[in-house]
Amino acid sequence: MSFSVLSEFDHLVGSVHDRVDCLVSTSLWDLDRSRLNGWWAQFVTKEERFFAACLLDSLIYRSKEQFSAGLRTLYHQPVRWAAASKVPGDDDLDLVRLLRKPGPGLIRLTPVICDHDPPTKSGPLILRRAKKALGITEECMAWPWAVEQAIDREHVQVVIFVDDFLGTGNQFCEFIRTMMRGKLDTSVKWIYAPVVAHTDGLKKVNAEFPQITVVYAELLEPQHSFFNSEYWPSVSNGGISAIDALAFYESFMRKHGLKGTLKAPLKGYGELSLCFGFEHATPDNTLPILWHNRSEWTNLLQR
Repeated sequence: MSFSVLSEFDHLVGSVHDRVDCLVSTSLWDLDRSRLNGWWAQFVTKEERFFAACLLDSLIYRSKEQFSAGLRTLYHQPVRWAAASKVPGDDDLDLVRLLRKPGPGLIRLTPVICDHDPPTKSGPLILRRAKKALGITEECMAWPWAVEQAIDREHVQVVIFVDDFLGTGNQFCEFIRTMMRGKLDTSVKWIYAPVVAHTDGLKKVNAEFPQITVVYAELLEPQHSFFNSEYWPSVSNGGISAIDALAFYESFMRKHGLKGTLKAPLKGYGELSLCFGFEHATPDNTLPILWHNRSEWTNLLQR
């Protein structure tokens, strides 16, 4: 096989382009139209246009409103019931009601951020989004370096790590080792609550820190890889394999001088090969062809 695109696939390119145009026009995708057009214009040949259409066809994009909806779903259900042993009642809203009460209470929400992380780290932003989406009080929030003190002096019983995305799990595990020194009080209920989680990350965190309950609003699995063995034969009527698609992608990236790094290899961090993005940021597990930003290349998603 090779990356050969037949004329019969022109309809897919057109239909995907029209669908994305509709999503942007109706603000279901709050992407900048000029950026979308600029990104699309970089794919010139028939094969490149087909490849770009497949990227857009596979793209899971969460707008600002969708992300807020994910936060509400997460705290009304998975987080609430993960904390059931410490939160009395039998209603989905019991946890949120506690988080809205004046006073510090016995629950702390803390961002996944280390003291050496750059100001651009998304942790504090996610905490602010949670505050707005759920109407919670700032008194129940704490920086990671203040959590231990809150447990000792204020007898906090539930600690919720707030995050937008769990990919490989490496960053979160490093965060626990660095900021919590790997020591988690057994009298406290520890909950990690990324809005979106990948199964690879779930396995990693569960294996290293089984005392932390991980919950999420949306789950990504290995089949969400852009180069999974099922997608390409199905979209090309058996004419293109995942191996062919990967070879084409690597060649295209070399052609445009888009090189991978240790933190952002060509297939995304952890080689998850995702087509996923939020309005506020894009995980480094996503393919760089979607978010790479340099003078010779227009990015579609904000990193």
